[in-house]
Order: sequence, then structure tokens, then C-alpha cells
Amino acid sequence: MRINPFSLSATKAAAETMFITDKNGTTYFFPWGHQKTGYVLTDPEIREKFTHFYSWAFLLFLYALGLCLACADLLHNVKILFIGPPACFAVWLLVYRNYTNRIIHALPIAKLKYSDIVLDLWIPDDESPLE
Repeated sequence: MRINPFSLSATKAAAETMFITDKNGTTYFFPWGHQKTGYVLTDPEIREKFTHFYSWAFLLFLYALGLCLACADLLHNVKILFIGPPACFAVWLLVYRNYTNRIIHALPIAKLKYSDIVLDLWIPDDESPLE
């Protein structure tokens, strides 16, 4: 089996963890983590657009980070080590925040928390009381 080093499957898998579907088939989007506010996903196309964006943005961040580290090594400049990686992360975070805010401004806020949805998925429908 041939492995593609430029595969986006790992970053797409990371982006997919921000989405969860309950037993009723409603998909929720938690872009800021499972402890923050979630949103009800009304259009499945938004999920595809976001995972595509997240994959490419994170991959570009990793390339920029590698470039900073390589430049620091090649130029023997320690300052690049202290300035480059935080700057790359700050730019990635700013781009992620702006893109995500554009997506979620039209989505309704979820009334359920992430933990409630996950617990509901783990509890069987035909649960009977213990005797």
C-alpha cells in the first residue's frame, strides 16, 4: 500500500470531531470545543466546507511552522525560533476564528450541551430498570 504524505485524512478526522449527530439525526457543531457553545447544523454543505477549510488551513499552518524552524536552523538565528512559531499559530488562530464566525453567525444556538448529546447516544433506548 502506498502512503500519500500529503493526505488530509488526519486533519479531516480532527475537523470531524467538532460535529456530533444525536439519535434524532440532528447534527451539532462545536467549533470552540466540547465545553463551549454549540450550534445546530442546518445545512450539510456547511460541514463539508468547514472540514475542507480546516484541513487545508491546518496543513498550511504546519508547513509554515516547519519553514520557520528550517529558516532558524539554516540562518542560525534563535530569534526566529521564538517569534516564528507563535506568529504562525496566531495567524492560524485568527484565520480559524474569522472563518468560523462567518459560518456560525446564521446557525441557531444548540440548547443541548455536548455532554448531554454524548450521554444520550450511550444510553440504550430499551433500558429497563434493574431488579
